[in-house]
Amino acid sequence: MNKFKKITKMLLSTTFTLVITFAINSLSLFADTIFLIHGDTIKGIVTEQYEDRVIISVPGGEIGIYRNRISRIKFDEPERNYLQLGDKYLEKKQFDKALQLYKRAVKANPSFQEAKDALLKLEDRKRAQAIERQKKEELLRKIREESEATLRKMLGIEIDSAYKMHIYPDSPASKEGIQTGDKLISIYNQLVKHMSLPKVREYLIGSGTGEVKLTVEVRLTIERHVMTAESGRLGIRIEIKQTGLTITEAVKNSLAERVGLRSRDMISAINGKSTRYMNMKQVIKNLKQRSAGQLSLVIRRNIVLNRIPVEKTKVSVRTKTLQIKKKQKGYLEKDISISMLIIPGTKRKGLGIKIELVSDGIKITDVTEGSAAGIAGLKAGDIITAIDKKSLKGMSMSAIIKTLKKKKNVEFTITVDKKRN
Repeated sequence: MNKFKKITKMLLSTTFTLVITFAINSLSLFADTIFLIHGDTIKGIVTEQYEDRVIISVPGGEIGIYRNRISRIKFDEPERNYLQLGDKYLEKKQFDKALQLYKRAVKANPSFQEAKDALLKLEDRKRAQAIERQKKEELLRKIREESEATLRKMLGIEIDSAYKMHIYPDSPASKEGIQTGDKLISIYNQLVKHMSLPKVREYLIGSGTGEVKLTVEVRLTIERHVMTAESGRLGIRIEIKQTGLTITEAVKNSLAERVGLRSRDMISAINGKSTRYMNMKQVIKNLKQRSAGQLSLVIRRNIVLNRIPVEKTKVSVRTKTLQIKKKQKGYLEKDISISMLIIPGTKRKGLGIKIELVSDGIKITDVTEGSAAGIAGLKAGDIITAIDKKSLKGMSMSAIIKTLKKKKNVEFTITVDKKRN
């Protein structure tokens, strides 16, 4: 009997040893690898994954590793590697690459549900981005239309993509002699050809009051028969200055005055030839020549316009429906979404608020007039309790500011004293 027990014990011991050996060998042959940020690696089987940590089974048991210590995870199964790489591309919003990797994961293992779910998540993210892009384009379109309307009311000017102007009657631009077809060259000596149209409009609108200095290009054509009637004389005095060939005088009642030439105009081209490197002898020779029976001149003219003050155009912002919650008596919460864009007619950007840290988040102590925050309806005394649905409770001021600086669009949950409203 004792001999039988000894044999049984020996067999059990051998079996147990074999099981352990097989388990260790299986982990070495078929194992996931966690690469730590300091260069070490851990091999085992990843059994669970959470937002902040990963659980991995090793021969000695299970251990948890926080994600901030993990550089990357290499799974034994190819489908998991494809899924992990796809997730990284999804974070970077490289949707096409993420789609290819998720499809590879499903192909490697048709029953891999996580990869199938990832494909659904990808489509959802693509739709969300498309909606966000559409909303942004709509907002930019409204801003463009509002700035165009402001410019028309303020100066009587519309500008096309070639920087040619359409001028409205009885406007500051028309009263100063600017005509439809004239080209805008510079604003306060800054060339507009290097600016976008929104930036050009912003510079023209400026503060909304006072003067704005423009340089415009005017093209004049004088017919041969008109020149003949004047014995070929224009009636101008010219001088080569450092800035270029300049008209120092347009004689009163002369042909020059009748066709619109002015004192201080700069002639930049004669019959299609630049005057930049011409001497006076060449200038006079070219002025006497006719091309197809015409004399054509390109003039650059400095003009100062007085802006007509108009009511400031407000930037459209998206606001959500007021949601009253029973969090605190006498208070209510509401969600506000703001696009942090430059306000038309100003150089201001960002939110435009001063804040201090409080227990529930951050308290607004001051709101800049005309800022994105002011337009959205934020007021001094409001307490911002969440950004993009993430609670600010317990966060440091530096962490909150860092979060705000990363955002182009932000959604706030604010707590407001109902008595104040």
